Amino acid sequence: MASYAGRVVLHPAMENPTLVVITDRNDLDEQLYGTSCRCHELLRQQPVQAQSRAHLRELLHTGSGGVVFTIV
Repeated sequence: MASYAGRVVLHPAMENPTLVVITDRNDLDEQLYGTSCRCHELLRQQPVQAQSRAHLRELLHTGSGGVVFTIV
């Protein structure tokens, strides 16, 4: 997943996308977020983990793209 995300982020046609990773379990969210944090050089940015619905809305209103993790 990190490799694919890194390729998407770097693809010129994507124009600085925001990738949202949605999981259905806390442990899976923590695991994927931790893995992505260790791959931040590949992603060219530090992933962010949404802490609430309001925080997710705030993260998605940025125009700079990014990798956001959240739980359903």
